[in-house]
Amino acid sequence: MPYKDKEKRRVYSKEYEQRPEAKIRKREYYKQNRDRIKIYKKEYERKNRDIIKIKRKEYYKQNKEIIKDKRKRYRDKHKDKIKEWGERYYKKNKEDLTKKSISYYKKNKNRIRIRAKKYNEENKNKNKIYNKKYNLENKDKINIKKKEYLEKNKEIIKFKAKIYHERNKKAKCIICGKPAPSKYCSTRCTAIGRMGKNHHNWKGGIIPTNHLIRNSQKYKNWRMSVFERDKYTCVICGKVGCYIEAHHIQSFAEFPKLRFDINNGITVCKDCHGDIDEGRRRFKK
Repeated sequence: MPYKDKEKRRVYSKEYEQRPEAKIRKREYYKQNRDRIKIYKKEYERKNRDIIKIKRKEYYKQNKEIIKDKRKRYRDKHKDKIKEWGERYYKKNKEDLTKKSISYYKKNKNRIRIRAKKYNEENKNKNKIYNKKYNLENKDKINIKKKEYLEKNKEIIKFKAKIYHERNKKAKCIICGKPAPSKYCSTRCTAIGRMGKNHHNWKGGIIPTNHLIRNSQKYKNWRMSVFERDKYTCVICGKVGCYIEAHHIQSFAEFPKLRFDINNGITVCKDCHGDIDEGRRRFKK
């Protein structure tokens, strides 16, 4: 080297690099030895990874504003080129990018949501203004994209609309007419609505009519009205506080019209009911 001192060498090298001859030589050398230079760079970065990170951080802190200005200028000049490069890269590496994005989102789901909330709260007005400007400038493009999307996904949109309507519609109870989240408003209405033919295990009315009548609400009301009239006491023996039953004076089977007549009923204890009723005497010990 012509200069032994380090400072003089640096000054000379900077002056030499600014000349057009030096730039041409650099380009030619890089073209000839491109592969070798890349291998050397990779080995150097692998060995000195931590040192490079520290130097980059320090350089960025010192020259933060200068770097941002350079990036903005470069983006403004080469907008079209950047879009083309991005589209090419996305087409080549579409599957890998989707997998990476999904894996990153799964790992950092909560952190991403917190950041998005903070950003939206801080920049509410900016986002509204930007959206209005974008919609006014690109009206035709947005309408064309909407039409294309609707034509491609007609069936999916209809299916989603049905689900949304079923979830958010103001439904009414089928039985009582009160507002309800589904067909029925309460357990009582569901029990009434699923009786008989509406039940999933309905087999055409196999149960006999006698059993249905005795388990009906009308029969239960008649029974309770007879008990209240006689004050829950046996009419024959006068017992109180024991198990009581309602007895038909004129039989249940022979006089169907008098089944629910209160005057045709008497409160009786279990023992007396066995003595009176002919059908129960067979089962009495």
